[in-house]
Amino acid sequence: MEKRPKPEACSSLSQSKGSLVENSDRISNLPAHIAHHILSFLMMEDIVRLSIVSKWWQELCISIPSLTIDSKQYGLKDFSVFHFQNFLDRWMIQRNEMKMVQFWVRWTFLKWHSQEYRFLTWVHDAVRCNVEVLYLDLLIVLPRTFKMPLCVLHCESLRFLTMHLHGVVLQLPSSTRFTKLQSLSLTSVRVLEEIFVEQILSSCNSLKQLCLDDVKGLNNINIRSSSQNV
Repeated sequence: MEKRPKPEACSSLSQSKGSLVENSDRISNLPAHIAHHILSFLMMEDIVRLSIVSKWWQELCISIPSLTIDSKQYGLKDFSVFHFQNFLDRWMIQRNEMKMVQFWVRWTFLKWHSQEYRFLTWVHDAVRCNVEVLYLDLLIVLPRTFKMPLCVLHCESLRFLTMHLHGVVLQLPSSTRFTKLQSLSLTSVRVLEEIFVEQILSSCNSLKQLCLDDVKGLNNINIRSSSQNV
């Protein structure tokens, strides 16, 4: 029996479907740095969803060089925050020291004593990944004190550090020494020692820029080095 030719409409539809399937995942053909740049515009929640699509997407999401985590995305519901924290713990471990350029943390800690270890683990993992830019926007309800992690002070790769603490007291360890920090910005911070700035400057041999905004507890600032811009 002679085969009838397919109607033109059906033929064009089949071709369009094939073309659609073929071009549906154009991002996988892009260079990694361009794909990472596209992902940088997404919220962390979207990156989480993408990472479970396939192994390729998982590897791409895990290796993203810039990461922002924000507790406001999840509200203050204990279950949502707990679920995300567990995912982030696994995600940071899976990076396995892949290079991290930027790490931004905007987080509200209602119970700092029970959540501090989580935060310190994230920061330690970022340092392990040779982070260069670290932004910490931390709202600590109780207690109103934050001690600078030692791993941040000793981070060889860190160049830019920004801290917004919403009026929390910032404490520095007795052996304060930023290795190669070039820019330090402190906003809405409270200090307890008059020599705080002198302590910072004396411990940052490579510091080129120091920005202090709404820092309470400072009456006098003595700057003896001409290498810093304040």
